[in-house]
Amino acid sequence: MKYSAPAFLAVSIAIIATAHLAQADDAKSYLIKLNRPVKVGDKSHETFKLEAVKQQRVSSGEKVMSDKKEEIKAELTGVGEVLALTPNGRIQKLTFKLEKFVFQNDQEAPQEPFKAGATIAGELDPSGKAVYTSADGELTKASLSVLVKLLELKPDKKVESDDEIFGTLAPRAVGTEWKVNAADALKTMPDDMPFKVAEKDFTGVVKFPALKQVGGKDHCIVQAIMTITPKEMDLKGLKLNSMVIRAEMTKDVPVDTKAVTPYSRMKFSSTVDAGGDTLNGPVHLEITASETKTNESKKIE
Repeated sequence: MKYSAPAFLAVSIAIIATAHLAQADDAKSYLIKLNRPVKVGDKSHETFKLEAVKQQRVSSGEKVMSDKKEEIKAELTGVGEVLALTPNGRIQKLTFKLEKFVFQNDQEAPQEPFKAGATIAGELDPSGKAVYTSADGELTKASLSVLVKLLELKPDKKVESDDEIFGTLAPRAVGTEWKVNAADALKTMPDDMPFKVAEKDFTGVVKFPALKQVGGKDHCIVQAIMTITPKEMDLKGLKLNSMVIRAEMTKDVPVDTKAVTPYSRMKFSSTVDAGGDTLNGPVHLEITASETKTNESKKIE
């Protein structure tokens, strides 16, 4: 089940026992189909894992005014079913029957808000906001904040396909690399981002380093690294000195274009450095953040 359509995010996963790298003929080309459209009624077994860290430090001269760090670890496993699609083919409504849902904030004890067998429903409301509910218990603010990251439902937005963005409309040879389409990639970014990005601030490369066998079937290992360096950001009176956003994607894409993409890993990291004069004197702001999400998926026939 594909829970988000934006180019930077996931397809599905299923890691099947003894995977090994195949001896591939570098001269041979393969059609790497990243877009695997979902349809109403699709069911799949999913495992999502998330690790995220954010640290914000504010100082004035040698005095540290605040230093905050937030950490989240989460795992969500169960069976998802697509109930409705948006006009542009994104998931409008879904259900997810839980096998396991556990998360941990900072150094607190892990929380498991639902027992196995509980069902969570997700739906985009008319404004495009994702709404999650459950008849099996209360979804607290803490559990909702985690679900938003794991069961991603994105507002309906017509953008170029992942294959157009990552240059996989034509066959590619093992061992080659090529550029990400910057203009198309930037169109997938949310409209409410607090910074401005021009095409010249974006660089990205896609690599096809090897062919891999999973369960006896050929899969293309696809890797992409993208870097964004915005020059403007709303920082409430402070001046942006520098900002770097980096996204890394790895997918095992089946050569069989009708099969589900069995593994994806996304890692995002960012750094912000800003400063300026305030009523309390000069202030220096430093923000670092990282988020890694993996998805394993196996289609249920």
